[in-house]
Amino acid sequence: AGGGQDEPTSGLDAVMGELVCVLLRQLALRVPKRIIMCSVHTPSSKMFRLFTHLLVLTSQGRLAYTGPREQVWRTSLSV
Repeated sequence: AGGGQDEPTSGLDAVMGELVCVLLRQLALRVPKRIIMCSVHTPSSKMFRLFTHLLVLTSQGRLAYTGPREQVWRTSLSV
């Protein structure tokens, strides 16, 4: 079973937004592990590092990248 949340950090300041992402990561890593999906627009660098996998869309909604966060920099993105 997976969970999804559209923009869970919307309207929050940076500290609270990061806290929400920390809590989502902790939920994902509990046994049994869960897949948690959410959309976050312009995350801080701290928040960005909390995610293990990314799905990046272009401004037209097309897939630009999907995969491990560590490898996104190897991809030429023109979003």
